Amino acid sequence: ILSVGRFEPSLNVKRHDILINAFRAFTHSPVSKNWSLILVGGSADDAWLAKLKNMAKGLSIEFVPNATHTRLVELYAGASIYWHAAGYQVDQETSPALTEHFGISIVEAISMRAVPFIVPCGGAPEIACDPSFHWNSVDELVAKTIAHIKNPTVLNATLKQIKVNEFTKQEFARKLALLL
Repeated sequence: ILSVGRFEPSLNVKRHDILINAFRAFTHSPVSKNWSLILVGGSADDAWLAKLKNMAKGLSIEFVPNATHTRLVELYAGASIYWHAAGYQVDQETSPALTEHFGISIVEAISMRAVPFIVPCGGAPEIACDPSFHWNSVDELVAKTIAHIKNPTVLNATLKQIKVNEFTKQEFARKLALLL
């Protein structure tokens, strides 16, 4: 399981703390054997990263701060599930800046065929619009992850319907030209 996002507790926080708690709950399932969570992101806040690492003690969680592009591509390629928690427990009507604005990491994960589980707020549900990929509680994230591991064919078929080529630079330029 992979998650990519800055390690910082400020605006548009990626909620690694929630993902660590979700992984802790996930480990109580028999299907969790041989699974790990890899958290990747830029880090300029050593204190926050240390706090997250402390939360993850005893769990099969790897932190990869400031990964090179090559390493990031390797991690995406090796992931079969992608967790994204930006916007969790945020009222997007009153605090839209605290949601995921677009979610390029979600597009990148899907392009590498990782099944995304996302919080359905901000721009994220425009990428993974099928409710099968959405979660609103840690229990729901864990349950959907376990269900997918037990029967991957359903969500893998749904994943194929997401057209990541809609998010290329060329497509952006084409749509922008239409607007202008």
